[in-house]
Amino acid sequence: MNTFADRVRQRRTELGLSQKELAKRAGVGQSAIGNIESGRNKSATFLPQLADALGVDPLWLVGDGRTAAQAKVSAPVVAPRPVTVWDNEDELDPDGYVFLPRLDVQASCGNGKLVWEIDEKGQRNAFRRAWAERLGVTANNAATILAEGDSMEERIHEGDSLVIDYTQRLIQDGKVYALCWQGEFFVKRLYKAPGGAVILHSDNEAKYAPRTIPAEYLDELEIVGRVVAISGAI
Repeated sequence: MNTFADRVRQRRTELGLSQKELAKRAGVGQSAIGNIESGRNKSATFLPQLADALGVDPLWLVGDGRTAAQAKVSAPVVAPRPVTVWDNEDELDPDGYVFLPRLDVQASCGNGKLVWEIDEKGQRNAFRRAWAERLGVTANNAATILAEGDSMEERIHEGDSLVIDYTQRLIQDGKVYALCWQGEFFVKRLYKAPGGAVILHSDNEAKYAPRTIPAEYLDELEIVGRVVAISGAI
C-alpha cells in the first residue's frame, strides 16, 4: 500500500463501498474515483471530502510517511445501509455487487438418482462485491440454494440462503457440504473415517444420528460443493 491509489482502493474495500458509492459520499463523479484508483490522477482537489468519506486522515491518504496507526486513521460513523428493494439486477450497480445463480436439484429420470445444475435463466441473488471477493465467490464457481429442515440447527435454519462453491468437492474434515446420496439431497458436515468411509454429521445431534457411508458405497455419493456462506434471519 505505497501509493495514493493503493490507499484509496484499500480503504474503500475495507468499508465495502463501490466506486460509485464512494463517489456519491465525496460528492464527485464515479470517473474521478476510477481515475485515482487507476493511477491516472496522483492527487485530488477534493481530498478533504474524499478523506472524510473514507474516514481517514487526509495527510495519511496522500502519504506522509506515517503508518495508518500513527496517523490515527479512524472509521467514519456510517449509518446502517437501508434495505435495497429491487425487481431486476439491472437496477443495481454492477461495480458494487456480484450476482449468483441458483442451484437446482432434481430427480433424474429412470435411475432414481438426483442431479444438479445451475439455473442460468432464473433470478439471481445479489451479494456485495467486497464480501464476495473476500470469500473468492464468483458467478463462475458458486450458486445459492435454500436450506430445508432442522438437521443442521443451530448453525443452519430452514429457509436460510446457502452459498455453495461447487468447485470445492474434495472433503475437508468438519466442513459443511451439499451432497446427493441414494436419491436424497443433504446439507451435512462431513468427516473422513478409517477405511475410506465418510460420516454424514448433523449439527442437531440430539435429533439426527450420524450416518456412515462405507467405502464400497461411495460411488453413490456425489458432492455438489462446499457451503461457504449462510444468510438468514436471527
